[in-house]
Order: sequence, then structure tokens, then C-alpha cells
Amino acid sequence: MIQVNNAYAEVINHIAEVEGVEPKTIATCARQAPANISYQKCRTMLKDNKPYVLALGTAWGLSQEFISAADYVLEPIAGKTDYNHLSVRSAAAIIFDRLMGQQ
Repeated sequence: MIQVNNAYAEVINHIAEVEGVEPKTIATCARQAPANISYQKCRTMLKDNKPYVLALGTAWGLSQEFISAADYVLEPIAGKTDYNHLSVRSAAAIIFDRLMGQQ
């Protein structure tokens, strides 16, 4: 199901209403942090049939306040160089492949 909302809080509230439980939130960030979760751990979490919301940032990314409020922060996409900034479409494709693609 696809639905457009005006605010992130509306998305969370709608999912909670439909699912009967508030979704866990997963933020993305290009910066490495000790609390990042791996793609493997996230794949395992997604199999539990609980609702999750994956938030991807554009331009300068998600604010630190938004990232700090998330339940989880996914590890950054690592390449062969220190450069780790991708268009959101490219990052989304890589992330979804790592989370939902064939293993």
C-alpha cells in the first residue's frame, strides 16, 4: 500500500493505527557510528513481521536530531574510497538490494 502524508509523525501514527503497534524506525546515515546496525541484523529484524519505517535523507542527509530519535541507524554504504555520498535513488537501490535481495 502506498500513501502520501504531510509529515513523518503522520506516517508513524498511521502505521500504528493500522498495525496496532508503533513501528520501529530505521534511519540511514553516511557517517559510521558505534551504534550502527549491520544489513544482516536489519534483514533478520525485518523477518519478524513487525512494522518498520526506513528513512533516507537527501542532500545533506537526515538531521542529527532525527537520527538520534530513531530506534536504529543502518550502517553506511561502504565503497573502496572514503567518498560515501550517493544520490538518494542510488543509496535506496543499494540498501533495498542488501535488505531484500537474494542472499
